[in-house]
Amino acid sequence: MVAEISSQKYLETKAKYEREITQLVAEKAKQFEDEIGLNVQDVYIFTTDVSSIGSENKSIVTAAQIKTKLSD
Repeated sequence: MVAEISSQKYLETKAKYEREITQLVAEKAKQFEDEIGLNVQDVYIFTTDVSSIGSENKSIVTAAQIKTKLSD
């Protein structure tokens, strides 16, 4: 169920969460770089659709992948 909010509130909330996610990923990427000694080039976040037939679309985060110069 989608909450009834204004488009302005949606945009503000979305931007807030995007900033928070960016900060969390940046912290983990730095930890990885410090531990391994390689620069993180990209971080991918994967989602999977877990919707039931006839229901609203629902996706969940299922995996993350770090790319470095040594990645396959």
